[in-house]
Amino acid sequence: MYMLKRTAAYIAAVIITVIFAQFACAQAADRESGVLGGRVIILDAGHGQNGEGGAYAGYNEHITMLKVAQKIKALLESYGATVHMTRPEQSHVLHPVRSSLINKWALQEVKNSRQAKLKQTSNQTELNALQNDINEIDRLLKIVQSIIDDPEKNAPLYLNYVYEEPYDRKIHPDWKKVFEFQNDPVIRDRFLAISLHSDSTGTPVNKTVDGATVFHIANTHTYTVNYYNSYSNEARSRQFGEQLLDNISKLGIRKRSVQFGAYYILREHNVPAVLVENGFHTNDQDRAKLSDDAFLDKLAQVYADTITDYFNKIEPGVLPEQKPDPKPQPETKTEPELMESESESESEPQLAEPLLLSTPEQCRMPKSFTVYKQQSFKSDKIASFSPQTVVVYQKTENGWGLIDTYLGKYWVYIEEAAEKTENK
Repeated sequence: MYMLKRTAAYIAAVIITVIFAQFACAQAADRESGVLGGRVIILDAGHGQNGEGGAYAGYNEHITMLKVAQKIKALLESYGATVHMTRPEQSHVLHPVRSSLINKWALQEVKNSRQAKLKQTSNQTELNALQNDINEIDRLLKIVQSIIDDPEKNAPLYLNYVYEEPYDRKIHPDWKKVFEFQNDPVIRDRFLAISLHSDSTGTPVNKTVDGATVFHIANTHTYTVNYYNSYSNEARSRQFGEQLLDNISKLGIRKRSVQFGAYYILREHNVPAVLVENGFHTNDQDRAKLSDDAFLDKLAQVYADTITDYFNKIEPGVLPEQKPDPKPQPETKTEPELMESESESESEPQLAEPLLLSTPEQCRMPKSFTVYKQQSFKSDKIASFSPQTVVVYQKTENGWGLIDTYLGKYWVYIEEAAEKTENK
């Protein structure tokens, strides 16, 4: 009887072990194939340790965004994804290196796809075409690697670096070929690049502005239409951006908008990609959330879940319907910290008389800035822009300038934020 009990116990233990092993194998299989197996996600933790990026009230953008990227990476890898990071540690990585890394990883994936097809066909014409593609990709990979190895020397030869204005530069023929190879289902359906940032209002600080914004590339954008206007992943990028903002808003970070943006990390490759401003670190409530490690865990989970849902909804070879980029909605909140030149009463502020400049001036805006409907912080806010050179057509004595944007002509406070440049 004793031996029978021992045998029964042993059999039960074996059965339980097998069941748990099968469960573990099923989870592993899910990670490899059912969830994010075969997907490639590139995480770009914005800025670096050389002092660039936002810093406000003890908060550092480059430190926090690296934390978020590392947390997202761990989750995605547990789901079976391949994850690359353009900045895996506290370091300074130049923009052309980041974009070249994205191109390197994408070209390698296209090459792997061509090599797999090479083994599956016996048609000599197809074999020759595939081998020619592989040879050309190898040539382009050498160019990409040369930029990674020596960006100061080689990036200006192939990329729009250092950024040239006005925006009339044409893409280099070899860089165009890189983009054309990336116009491939293996990239459209399996790749995603995300650049992680937090936002600020620039000078003067407006603490009432809050919320998350997503930017993506667009073929009709003023800054890209001359450079390259055949980006093939605009719709994919926008689709992911909409999903992500909806989910981030559930954590208490207000949803702003999904907009066109010609940022370097979006412009110099042809991979589905977004740049995400995960709230304003100049806003007390947003900054408090972004400074809380427990909140960052939740934010990372939102990214992982959204990425999984995004890929699950992709129909291979079918692009989502492209929607026109909406005009950014003006902020509903008012500016409590008005400039001294503006009235603090509830009535409309007295607008300074603008002076029409006989010759438009070019001014460099070294920080992100916001344009307004009128020359007043109490006026409707139209949109925010990245650092760039602007053309000023009218000025006021109290520091406002009328500039031309792709949305039209609007007012910006330039007295302290801009540096006058020579007219071209």
